[in-house]
Amino acid sequence: MSGNNISIYLVYICIRNNINHLKHKDMKHKAMKSFNKYEFLKNLREELINQIENGDITNEEQIQEYIDDEIDNACIYTSDCFEISMELNLTDFTDFSMGEAKNISELAYFGLSEFIYNELDRRELIELIEEKK
Repeated sequence: MSGNNISIYLVYICIRNNINHLKHKDMKHKAMKSFNKYEFLKNLREELINQIENGDITNEEQIQEYIDDEIDNACIYTSDCFEISMELNLTDFTDFSMGEAKNISELAYFGLSEFIYNELDRRELIELIEEKK
């Protein structure tokens, strides 16, 4: 083998080893962390109830802000946005009441927002606030 072929072969070996390492790491990551829309909804609801019972949330506007903040936090990383989009079966970037998604982050944010606002019973939370008064 000539020096040039050896260099190419060594680069190939390094790339192959890195890809295998990344695949293994990605499989471990997927096994440890995947987005579940129902788990997210359950945790959000429980945390909202705790915040209301502790007196940290006292009106409907604060409920809205808390929900929006949690959705923002869920959509920070692109890899999380892909998982959210896959879990919500989002394929159409144009089918949202909030407008057209321009990237994967907006797709995940818009889709998760619509899911939460369709599934979360905010009346229950507002009634809980009223009981606390």
